[in-house]
Amino acid sequence: MTAKDPLGALFEILSSQLPQASLVQVKEKVNQLFSQLELVPKKDFEAHRDVVETLKQQVEDLEQRLKTLEQSDANSQ
Repeated sequence: MTAKDPLGALFEILSSQLPQASLVQVKEKVNQLFSQLELVPKKDFEAHRDVVETLKQQVEDLEQRLKTLEQSDANSQ
């Protein structure tokens, strides 16, 4: 068991707690679940997260500028 293999660690624990037939079913369900996931490298995820955070900040800044413009327009009328 290594820190890089959390599923292996989980299955080791379960193997001492579950009957073999149940363990096989659990492994099948886990494999089915993982086959449905669309995984991306952590580096790519972090890059996209940073882009989204930057865009979020830009939207907030633009909303504030628009609010300021609308207020100044209302005051000048």
